Amino acid sequence: MKLTHNNWFQFGYNNKWFVDRQHTSDQWTASYTNKVKSDLNFREANNVAFQLLFEEANTLDKTVVLLYSGGIDSEIMLMAAKDSGIDYQIVNCIFSNNLNEHDQEWVRKYINQNNLSHLIQYYDLDLSAFFAKDGQSYNYARITNSCFPEMLTTMWLMDKVISKNGFPVIGSGEPYLVKMIPANYRAGYTQYYNDEWHLHEKESIAAWYRFLRYRQSPGAAGFFQYTADQYYSYLTSPIIVNLCNNKLIGELSSLSIKTESYKQWYKFEERPKYTGFEYSHDIIESIKDELHEIYGHNRQIFRTEYNKLVSTLKGK
Repeated sequence: MKLTHNNWFQFGYNNKWFVDRQHTSDQWTASYTNKVKSDLNFREANNVAFQLLFEEANTLDKTVVLLYSGGIDSEIMLMAAKDSGIDYQIVNCIFSNNLNEHDQEWVRKYINQNNLSHLIQYYDLDLSAFFAKDGQSYNYARITNSCFPEMLTTMWLMDKVISKNGFPVIGSGEPYLVKMIPANYRAGYTQYYNDEWHLHEKESIAAWYRFLRYRQSPGAAGFFQYTADQYYSYLTSPIIVNLCNNKLIGELSSLSIKTESYKQWYKFEERPKYTGFEYSHDIIESIKDELHEIYGHNRQIFRTEYNKLVSTLKGK
């Protein structure tokens, strides 16, 4: 099955693609094919990606459904969907006892400002029951080898979409770049050398992809990774080029400048970076330790040097 457009992004173990881990010694690997077709900017590439994604869903007689959390990533995804002109629906998960009200405030604000109330469906989730010993969370962790409880509620919401013949889309998958600093580096004290930058592809984040594979359901578990053009346009944007040429002194990863990166193409209101679980630590703390003990080996990172990746995507 296709997890990205033409499966341009591949992942698996020991250089075998779209297979499951068999042993703790298996090595998480990823591959990026040289399928960049044009010099689109990130916003343009997102528009094209949604058109391709809509065509795939339409061929399968499914409705494109966007999972909106209230965070910037999923909001950018909504903006891109609107730009593209496709038909889509939106879903959102409301935690019991208003435990994600800090996110819901942003959801209501964006939905109301953009007159999208007719497109969104809300689902209520009782976190205490979900993460209980006999709750659904353990099954989601088992079928995806996920050690992060925060990812499991998204799978639950994806199931709601799938059950109604939907094509779930998650605002995730943007490139995560990390500077390869010396072990003795101390911010503010050690010289900021011209070290290499690497893309970090995390095995743990691929749990959403593994979920779609397990369900044998089409979808886009990482919208910003759906096409090679999206990836390439983000990697070659001015701010990321400066970052990876060590011109943004003191920066150690792309995460700290992600908001500024998005601002190159989209206008949005800034907000704190939330996980959605800021007020539910007590509920997930017990299961977190247990999941890390069982599935903690599923946290490998596959690294690709920045310039090599850009050249690969361009086909050089």
